[in-house]
Amino acid sequence: MNGTGNGAARPGGFFGVRIFTMSGIRKFAQGFVRVVDSINSHLGFISYALPLMTFIMTYEVIARFVFNAPTIWAWDVNTQLLAFIAVLSGGYVLFHNGHTRMDLFSSRWSARGRAYMNTFTYLLGLLFLVALLVKSFGLAEHSLLTREYGLGLFKAPLYPLRIIIVLGIALFIIQLLAEMIRNLLLLTGKPTGEPPAETRTES
Repeated sequence: MNGTGNGAARPGGFFGVRIFTMSGIRKFAQGFVRVVDSINSHLGFISYALPLMTFIMTYEVIARFVFNAPTIWAWDVNTQLLAFIAVLSGGYVLFHNGHTRMDLFSSRWSARGRAYMNTFTYLLGLLFLVALLVKSFGLAEHSLLTREYGLGLFKAPLYPLRIIIVLGIALFIIQLLAEMIRNLLLLTGKPTGEPPAETRTES
């Protein structure tokens, strides 16, 4: 026999998982959530830019007011470092449940009720972030093609920052998707290893 009969085992699927079945979709979703969590949960290293920002501003103050020799780069560099921290921390903060949450009513709901509400609110956030991603991608593409620079004396390049903004929004989006999937899996009775964001805190 050539192995093509009905009784023959057929390997296939995506990474060994048949995703076009309910169990396959569930396993694929759980794998997606684990990968996204592993990415965003390790972005805390960007906080190391804060001591660097402090050092730069201290240097600028001393240079300006003690030696009367202000720099032309300190403000531009610190502005970009702050932007890096802000845009790259969205997904990380969401994973660690660090965003402000109004839970006056939802705290009294059941786990399933909160899961329904979380899914709805994440969907609204996802729609906004997708629109923001499309706009930011266009700006980043134009900035890269034109080699956009700042208007100050330092002439800091702006296209690396615009590219980082796109990356940060994309990371935020996939974490939102992961949280939506986590809540949907909870509703179906097949939760992932990590609980929904509202019950997680940074260790």
